Amino acid sequence: MYNLFERPLITSKHDHRQYRIVTSPNGLKVLLISDVKATRSAVAMTIAAGHFRDPEECPGLSHLLEHCLFSGCKAYPKENQINQYIESYGGHINAWTAAEMTGFHIDCPNEDFALCNAMLANMLAHPLFPEQAISNEIQAIDSEYHYKQQDEQRRIYQVDKETCNPNHPFSQFSVGNKDVFEQYPVNQVAEMLRQYHDVWYRADNMRLCMLSNESLDDMESKFLPEYHILSNEPTCQDEAAEALYLPQNLAQKIEIKPLKNLHLLTLSFILPDIHQWYRNKPETIISQMLGHEGEGSLLDYFKHRGWATHLAAGGGMQGKTFKDYTVSIHLTNKGLKAIPDILNAVFYYIELIKGEDFPKWRFKEKQQLNLLNYEFQDDVKASDLVNHLAIQLHYYPDEHISFGEYVLDDHSPEPARQLIQLMKQENMRIKLVSPTASTEHMTKWYNTPYSLSPIPDGWVNAIQSPTPVKELSLPSVNHYLPEHLSLLPLNPELDSPIRISQHLNGESWYGQDQTFRLPKGEVFITFASPEFNLDINAAAHTRLWAAAIQEHLNNEFYNAGVAGIYCHLYPHQNGVSLHTSGFADKQLSLVKDILEQLTQAPCIEPYFNQVKLRRVQALKNSLLNKPVNRLFTALNTVMQHNYMPEELTQSVLNSSMEDVQNAGKRLFQSHWQSLIYGNWMQNEAEQLDAFIAQRFNNNGVEQCENKILELRELESHFSFVNCQHDDSALVHYIQAPDNSAYDILMCMMLEHILSPSYFDWMRTKKQLGYHLGCGYLPYREHPGLALYIQSPHASADELYLETQRFLSTVPSGIFRINDSGWRKLKENLARILNAHDVNLSMKCQRLWTALETSHQTDSDKASLTAKVEQLTRSDIAEYLFNLINKNMGTLSLLSVGAKGTAQDLPARELTNLAQFRQKEKLIQ
Repeated sequence: MYNLFERPLITSKHDHRQYRIVTSPNGLKVLLISDVKATRSAVAMTIAAGHFRDPEECPGLSHLLEHCLFSGCKAYPKENQINQYIESYGGHINAWTAAEMTGFHIDCPNEDFALCNAMLANMLAHPLFPEQAISNEIQAIDSEYHYKQQDEQRRIYQVDKETCNPNHPFSQFSVGNKDVFEQYPVNQVAEMLRQYHDVWYRADNMRLCMLSNESLDDMESKFLPEYHILSNEPTCQDEAAEALYLPQNLAQKIEIKPLKNLHLLTLSFILPDIHQWYRNKPETIISQMLGHEGEGSLLDYFKHRGWATHLAAGGGMQGKTFKDYTVSIHLTNKGLKAIPDILNAVFYYIELIKGEDFPKWRFKEKQQLNLLNYEFQDDVKASDLVNHLAIQLHYYPDEHISFGEYVLDDHSPEPARQLIQLMKQENMRIKLVSPTASTEHMTKWYNTPYSLSPIPDGWVNAIQSPTPVKELSLPSVNHYLPEHLSLLPLNPELDSPIRISQHLNGESWYGQDQTFRLPKGEVFITFASPEFNLDINAAAHTRLWAAAIQEHLNNEFYNAGVAGIYCHLYPHQNGVSLHTSGFADKQLSLVKDILEQLTQAPCIEPYFNQVKLRRVQALKNSLLNKPVNRLFTALNTVMQHNYMPEELTQSVLNSSMEDVQNAGKRLFQSHWQSLIYGNWMQNEAEQLDAFIAQRFNNNGVEQCENKILELRELESHFSFVNCQHDDSALVHYIQAPDNSAYDILMCMMLEHILSPSYFDWMRTKKQLGYHLGCGYLPYREHPGLALYIQSPHASADELYLETQRFLSTVPSGIFRINDSGWRKLKENLARILNAHDVNLSMKCQRLWTALETSHQTDSDKASLTAKVEQLTRSDIAEYLFNLINKNMGTLSLLSVGAKGTAQDLPARELTNLAQFRQKEKLIQ
């Protein structure tokens, strides 16, 4: 029945899965993955057509089609019938539209996989395009369009679209909105959707990837026949592509005025299709040098002069025939005045690269890194894996579908020479994004002010004839590359960490992973003291110190990160934590080096002004964040007894170097806790513990108490949060009355009941917004639920009142769930409670969280699972009824947007969130 591809896939030697590539009789290419350990199945379909295929008269049509395929098909005709079924019983379905591709993916419990494949095949093969559903989805896309109006990246992107070759499909508007679609009668839109679907949704233009616990033979016989209904008509061949940029679009300076306080300099070079060199990867070799951050690098040079805070090389748009390679530099105010010097340094560095002429050792080092990352990569969720591989099926030959992004077996310098020669003035565009930009045009769709002019003469001199910069040098050999990758002997009793020491002011825990068996590990060390966040000034100083130290670590140990050993120092509610992860070899030595530097109070002066400026900008820009994001920031702040960004701004501005240095000294008056988990022997962990104890050995330490706000004690239950955005938004948080196993179980079950129903009520039926959802959200292991929605056309009070109406209907609706549906809900909840960690990183994070909160997750899982079978519909309906009617603990945060408010809300308003810290009761 199926054509079998004879060349086997190259896979990691640690990969236990089985793979098979087949082509069905209608021309559909399929990758089957059998994983006997899989507790969930997943399937993804990609179509080699995206918004580049939109008709000129209707931009965004491919995006609308993606939405409308959920609106009913021949076998499942009801609107949203498929996604509501899948979401209601523990699965997930989603879709996306890109420039040259569209994708759909589902993950579900194993027993539902046959039905999910039937649903996916039918919605892709036989959509109905009902006119009312099309009108609803036009409204949803318009909401999505407005939701992105203040998305800075989208606004800048639109300038690129309007200043490229107008005959290239990239120039077209890709999202769509009411103005575009409502030019036509809805029946005409339906016909355009059918035509697009008929032309591009054909089997030979599609790629399918599926993963389940079934055997390859059973997958082939049980699931693939569902896709025989896809069209077997051959897809038309591509026409010759237009150039992305015409000569007049190059050697240009583009100035753009952002909404946020942002200074960004981007150099954009147009390159040919780089995929032809996927076995050589010349662009990654160049990026590894231009984007280096250690001593002698461009970024190190810019930081020491106070010109820039970040640099990234290698991004940019990419298609079948082009690559728009970018070097992006985040400038400071000082750097904004030094652009000719910055350009001089960049192009002098390019000359250094040309002069070295790409020695083979660079390719070999990158090859080694790629092989290490491939052989010892963390597992990912089944849905992420199939979605990724369904894309790769379009690009790589059969044997390299999994390995193509990593393979580097061609060490020829010639492709890299070709690319570096294209990094010149006549082949580039310079974008300067800044509030000080001089602009004269406005983009059509996102109202972005911009201007276009030739590159100034003063900049041209720096580009064409750069003067030497003695501080710059190319990266040398990386000495952090791991050498010892063997797995150490296991002690079966160490899968759960054991405490290996207990000091007066600290303790260490140690364990060995028994599940993933990788030569990796993770180390967590937290330093906790009330002094770190004693008041708003102390909190500001701690954040600045942690940011400055992280900059220092990035500079000192950048090569470790390149070699797969990462370090992160971050502030939190109780103090600061150090986290390292990656290959075990050389990692504990890195931890000791970092701690040794912390004890010696490293000089933060080179970074102080930069991190202070960046922190102030981020705090001020937070008011421009999307309303839902802003409301969740406010919720996290009040629940965890913290400070809002705008409250911290003045304290950050007033912070001196001495203040920030003193914050670091609090490490020596802290209680510390560490977890050393991975491919290490116990004596190695004990040596690190002794090292920590010797250097941080203060005895008179006051331990922190982990507290959250108790919402039952509030006198007021809603508050308006300032947000500089036209959309209104709501986050409605319901806190469980207790943190017992019963409350956790109830809230987790309610998430599964409420989530698809809230989406259907607020978006499908009421058409109130595009971005919305419901999720289980615990704070310090105390359970709760958050419902959220953002809307471009409804008022904040309408969102609040409609959410209350929705919640009031749910308890009675629970009794309408049939026996089969109730059984599936309980089975899915039990499956979630007993789900295994997807990868080592997830496992380490779970174990660390359990230690931090003294929460014994494994025993709780068993306790919760035992209670699931006893749950009745009456239990959950009564529990929800009490939550929403007996004021057991709720807080609604609202952003009014341009619509304002129209009526009083049936709750008392809290006018000042900061008052919580002074008088409200906290749960310990």
